[in-house]
Amino acid sequence: MLRIPSSGCSPIWACDLSDEQVPKAFDLLSRESRAPHNFLERFVRVEARAAGLILGAAALGVFIASMPFGADFTHRLETSHLRSIISEVAVTGFFLLVGLELRREAAHGALSGAIARVLAFAAVAGMAVPAAIYLLLVRSPSTPGASSGWVAVVATDIAVATAIIAISGGGAKSRTAHLRTLLLTIAIFDDIGAVFALALFGSDAPNLLLVTVILAVVAAYAALAKRLHLGGWAVAAVAATVCILSIQAGLHPSLAAFAVGCAVPRVKAPGTKEPIDERIERGWHPWIAGILLPLFVFVNTLVPLTLRAGSPAILIAFTAVAILLGKVMGVGGVLLMARKSLKISVGEAITLGIAAAAALTVAIIGVEATVAGTVNAQPVSIGILLATLIAVVAGITVGRATNRKQVSSSTSREL
Repeated sequence: MLRIPSSGCSPIWACDLSDEQVPKAFDLLSRESRAPHNFLERFVRVEARAAGLILGAAALGVFIASMPFGADFTHRLETSHLRSIISEVAVTGFFLLVGLELRREAAHGALSGAIARVLAFAAVAGMAVPAAIYLLLVRSPSTPGASSGWVAVVATDIAVATAIIAISGGGAKSRTAHLRTLLLTIAIFDDIGAVFALALFGSDAPNLLLVTVILAVVAAYAALAKRLHLGGWAVAAVAATVCILSIQAGLHPSLAAFAVGCAVPRVKAPGTKEPIDERIERGWHPWIAGILLPLFVFVNTLVPLTLRAGSPAILIAFTAVAILLGKVMGVGGVLLMARKSLKISVGEAITLGIAAAAALTVAIIGVEATVAGTVNAQPVSIGILLATLIAVVAGITVGRATNRKQVSSSTSREL
């Protein structure tokens, strides 16, 4: 049985490792000596390491689905309801983390000020432009009923995106850390937008009575948690409750889970040095990012590369183009205009835009919420995988080229 860790226990991918120390990842005894002092840096490191598991899970899902036994395997997952259970648990855990991160960043003032407003605008542009391109492309008579899939093209997978920045950064650690910080802030605003997009466009007409009950449960938890210093198990119980109620109410569970994360109190329990919200996030984050999300990606990328009858192949290209072009134009364009204020180069702005096009996990959540069960689900999913693959290769290539150019320019000035 999997035990949810306390603040002192985390999976290996949560360890704080420098680039030179990665081969020593299994040296568990020295894990604590490498614990990062910066919460943001720890968060990004966990995401970057989980990216390998997420990409591997996606590749494995496509591989199994393309095998002769793939259809039977997928059918068994569906009929046993295991796929839906994994999906709902992973989605709830993910958006709970988003709520926790938003609360922590807001408390530290990281989401206020002129720079944060620029990054928020970049996130909004990074959602609006891909959606607009997608909706423009799917007006074609060859893709009927595909318009609701726009929700799937607006998101950024922070795990894969941060891995792109980490790999492309080379030895320029200070620059990599700066770019990661910018990217994470954009991703927080991006995730907030995804929450409301899923809630508004990925849900049926809600049962208002159950919605009222959900609000009451979250409000009661918020009041009691601060007074009684309720910890992780209370959060898990409340999150599970609102997830079940949301499904029964016809709502996507993302918004309710997000609300629970925001409601976790930022107070210190007696005898502890760390606020409850940070302790829960630090303990749970590696397990959600490193286990639940890869499982979610695996069961939802059981997509054979051979399209079934009636699925429009052109939708693969439409989806990939909307994500790649939209993110580079939206996120990269805004960062390019504000590069002097953000202290980044043209190449770094473009690299961040490309990295934002890694739209794997949240994009698949969007597919499940909007076009699942239709002939459009498979081509949209393949388009997401294609866009993510291109973003990884292009992001690392452009990032490394930019880094080499900056190192060369710096060396020339010194000489």
